[in-house]
Amino acid sequence: MTISIKEFIERIDKSKTDLFLLPCSDIIVYDNNTKIVYIPVTTHNSTRLNPMVDFRYHVGHMLLWSQHAEVDCSSDELQRALIAEGYKLRPYQEEKGHIMYAMYKDPESLSKASA
Repeated sequence: MTISIKEFIERIDKSKTDLFLLPCSDIIVYDNNTKIVYIPVTTHNSTRLNPMVDFRYHVGHMLLWSQHAEVDCSSDELQRALIAEGYKLRPYQEEKGHIMYAMYKDPESLSKASA
């Protein structure tokens, strides 16, 4: 399934649970509520990138058994869209050189959006 950046943002804004950003060569977003991995279409189509990290570790297993949706954009466009929507990152888990960031909305951006 391929979705637009707008639909991607709408979906993660509705998420009632943890969102994670996983940088590999590019970035991917994991929604822990719906168990969907959002992958930029350019990453999915690339033969040199492995967005699923290393399947021997927890992060890789989590992604392997999840649903996937391609976002019609590049990794850079996805990152810019997240920043524009007020998403921030904080380190969550690091395992064998792979780091996962928890994503959250900046409270300041939420108050501006509701004004």
